Amino acid sequence: MEDIEYLPLSQLFDSIGIIEKGIERIYHYLLLNKRIDNLKEVCDQFNLSLKRGYKICSVLSDLGLVQIYDRPMKIHIATPIMTLWQNLIQKRIGDLRNQLHQKRDKCESAIEDFTKKYELDEQIIQEPVEFISFSVSNFDESYHHFLAQSECKIAIGIRYDNPLQLLIQEDRFKNLPEDTRTSMSVGMNRIKDNLININVQVIFNSEVAKDLLMSKEFELFTNHVKPFNMEFNKIDIHVTDEAFSNF
Repeated sequence: MEDIEYLPLSQLFDSIGIIEKGIERIYHYLLLNKRIDNLKEVCDQFNLSLKRGYKICSVLSDLGLVQIYDRPMKIHIATPIMTLWQNLIQKRIGDLRNQLHQKRDKCESAIEDFTKKYELDEQIIQEPVEFISFSVSNFDESYHHFLAQSECKIAIGIRYDNPLQLLIQEDRFKNLPEDTRTSMSVGMNRIKDNLININVQVIFNSEVAKDLLMSKEFELFTNHVKPFNMEFNKIDIHVTDEAFSNF
């Protein structure tokens, strides 16, 4: 039961790639007490060696989560706590995205080199069905199914809220940061250029389809998309009363 108390902090540090024994306990103490005046006493409380305590404090300092004062040694929790963590999470997401792009480029380069080396005919692989995720700042990646090579299949059985929908509901497009608007515009044009080359198949739950067509955001979204003059090569839409999830 004792370890469960620290599980949220352990998972939080793990999410930013920090695996350091006892770090969640020391930071837990700081969250409750704001400072550590005697590191040895705190380490003894959590059955940690003083050497490990110094290592943990060093890691926390490198992350910008604590401020350390010497002579005598005092450790103060850094603030504002939420802002610091949001910045750490965003940096981690950016690092992971860069790693993903590098690995994707490496995969594409490897198959290209393999094809050339052995003079093999390149074959178009049917696009896999993937779960849908949303990010306003990475518009084309959020709607990556429309960037398929030959066809894409989409199932919409549940109506989820997403960042784009919230922007449409509040009609806040004009107030978006310039880089976000540019990203969305580039993404929309990539989708437009690809739609004329692929076949699209969509299945809707009837209640969801009815709800969408009657919604205010559908009207606003139509107005925002219309200037792009998007055209489909082929699109098949099916509506069913059956219940299913999104994929």
